[in-house]
Amino acid sequence: MQEIRVSIGSIEDQKRLCLHFAYDESVINLIKTLEGRKWSVSEKYWHIPYFENYLDFLNEKFEGKIIFRDKEKHAEVNLMPDEYLNTLKLKNYSSATIKTYLAHFQRFLDYYRPTPPTEITSEQIRNYLLYLIDEKHYSTSAQNQAINAVNPVGL
Repeated sequence: MQEIRVSIGSIEDQKRLCLHFAYDESVINLIKTLEGRKWSVSEKYWHIPYFENYLDFLNEKFEGKIIFRDKEKHAEVNLMPDEYLNTLKLKNYSSATIKTYLAHFQRFLDYYRPTPPTEITSEQIRNYLLYLIDEKHYSTSAQNQAINAVNPVGL
């Protein structure tokens, strides 16, 4: 799954979201579905109008196809525990399921960043899942994916 790093820039005195990713025609075709998108010839990236909660919106819109991440946060230490991916592999999940769970789990980690995963409490997990239901209006299917991604061993 392609990963796009998003930074905030100013283009022609307008706040824009700059999309940084390796060339991929299928991803470009998806980007072309976004309203107000433009290609910067000089900077060599796509950009779209800025809006609040852009990462949540973009990740939901392109779920399973593209992962959007904050470019500045990428410079931070990756909080994804190695044993998390190993657990998914040991459960013999398909590559598509692993990609989906990784995306959900990364959003969960980003939500509580910079708290290390080992310090996140059961109550915080519950509150995050309620946030997905109450504020993000996740579908039942997406809720189940998030639950299973946050708790892959079924505790």
